[in-house]
Parts: sequence; structure tokens; C-alpha cells
Amino acid sequence: MTSEHSHHVKELRGGIKGIDENMKFVPADMMIMSCGTVTLDLERGKMLIVYNTKYDIFQIPKGRRNVGESMIDAAFRETYEETGWHARPLRVIMTTRASLAKEERGTEKAEVTEGNLGNEPIGACTYVCPQSEVPGVLKTVYYYPATADSTAERDMNTQEEHEKLEPMWIPISEATEKLTFQAERNVVERLLACVQKSGYSLRAGKSSS
Repeated sequence: MTSEHSHHVKELRGGIKGIDENMKFVPADMMIMSCGTVTLDLERGKMLIVYNTKYDIFQIPKGRRNVGESMIDAAFRETYEETGWHARPLRVIMTTRASLAKEERGTEKAEVTEGNLGNEPIGACTYVCPQSEVPGVLKTVYYYPATADSTAERDMNTQEEHEKLEPMWIPISEATEKLTFQAERNVVERLLACVQKSGYSLRAGKSSS
């Protein structure tokens, strides 16, 4: 490599050795990819969550991706199965490390994409799965922005037999207090910031199930 070429190559933080030390392989049978949605009814100021009666926790609807299924399809399928409501993608302006296609970005490839209106995941929560019979299984949940009509009739009997979930619409303003896990509250906070940045208005709502 010439000195001129080296000048234009971005230095790797920690070097090759650092990358090698930090890179970890997780086999497919030791990882779970789950997907869900943060579903808002912006017109009525409500958010869709589920109460897990088995474990006494309030959470965002989500579930495991099926073999061959895309992440976004899994997110909306799981939302429907766990709640009985049909959600649809909510396009918001967000900052993401997903790249724009070459024809959209031109010759320069930015490290971070900003100001793009789309339906990328808001983010992800990662933790060791507590339900797995094998210890150490890594679970990552990707959350997508979504919208639905809280006044629409709910489809019944959409859950699997083992699921003991009670879906409910709560005021968006109460979501960060109601949800059990801090990481999921962070997901909601990030989406609400994106929603406001995108020019949507948030109205106050009343609880309903």
C-alpha cells in the first residue's frame, strides 16, 4: 500500500488485533432474533402494549422471527398475533447506521444516515434469554415504528395457546411509566423523539383495553 493510499484509509480503532479480540461468534442455535412494533394511535394519543399475566409484566408486543421471514414482516405479524389489532408501518425521520442506496447517496457513503424518512428499526434490545432451557442464549429484539386505529374492532383468538397476554391501549404519556423494562421505555422515548421530529402531533389520550 502506498503512502498516498494509506493517507485516505480510515484508521481502525484498536487495530486488527483489537477487532479480533472483540469479535465474537454466536451460532444460530444460541441466538434468538425477535421483532416487534411500537404502535401508536397518533390521532387519539394512545399506544398499544400487552400485559403478560403469566409474569406480571407490561411490555411492547414482539416475538420470534419465523424461518425465511423478514424482520419487518415478523414485527407486524407478532403484533397482530399478540394483540388482535392490525398495525401498519409509521414512517418517521430518524438517525440510523443503515446506508442509503448508492443511487440515493451519490459517491459519498456517510457513517450515519440522518434526515431520512423511512421505516427502519428504532433500535434493539439485547439480553440473555431467561426462558431458554440452554443457558447463555442471546436474544435481540428489533422494534419498528407503527400505527393503528385504537377504535377498530379487535380480532379475537389470535394468540398461541401458551400466550397469556392482555392487549391494551394506554395514553402515550403514560407509556414510559407503565412499561416494566427500562430498555423498552428507552425504545419508546426514542420513537417519540422521532415522531415529533417528523412533524406528527401527539394528542392526550385515555386508557382503554
